[in-house]
Amino acid sequence: DRSAANVERAKARFGALQPVARFTCADAQSLPFEDGIFEAALAECTFSLFPDQKAALREVHRTLKPGGQFAVTDMATGRALPEDVASVLAPWTCLADAADQESYTALFQSNGFHVLDISDESWGLKELMLQIKRKLLLLSTGRRVAPGALPELDTASIRHWLERIRELVDDGTIRYLRFQLARQD
Repeated sequence: DRSAANVERAKARFGALQPVARFTCADAQSLPFEDGIFEAALAECTFSLFPDQKAALREVHRTLKPGGQFAVTDMATGRALPEDVASVLAPWTCLADAADQESYTALFQSNGFHVLDISDESWGLKELMLQIKRKLLLLSTGRRVAPGALPELDTASIRHWLERIRELVDDGTIRYLRFQLARQD
C-alpha cells in the first residue's frame, strides 16, 4: 500500500500473521522486491487507480515467478458513463479511469499476462447498494429516535445516487470484473 497509515493499520490488525504475511509501504509502479519472488499477486479494486498501469503490470510481472498468477478485481465499464455519473460520481470513485473488459484484456495480454478467466462479479455491486440502503434506513430511524445525536445527511440524494448506480449496473454500463491472469514468459 502507498499509505503508511494503511500499512500500520494492517500490521496492528493482522500482525499475528507475520512472517507469513508482510505489510509494506510501496508504490505498485516501483515494487521493492526481488525478481521472481512471488507465486501470486492480487490487486483488489485498485488497478483502475494506478496512474501508470503499464508500469504496475511490468512490476507485477517482474516480481512473479514464471507461471505465477495475478488476480485483478476492479470496476469496469460496459459503455460510456452517462454525463450525470461521469461528472458527479466518477471523479471521486474508481470509475474515473475504469476501462471496458476488452481494453483491460488487451492491456494485460500486451504486458506479459495470459488471461485464464474473466468473471463478472457485478452482483456484488448490487449487494453493496442494498447494504448501504439498509444502513441509511437505520440512520434515518436513529435520527428520529434520538434527534441531534446523529449526523445530518441528505439521505434523499444518497438514495437517488444509489438507485442510479443500480440502474447502470443492471444495464451493464457499470461492471465489476475479476480477471485471473498468469505470467507469460
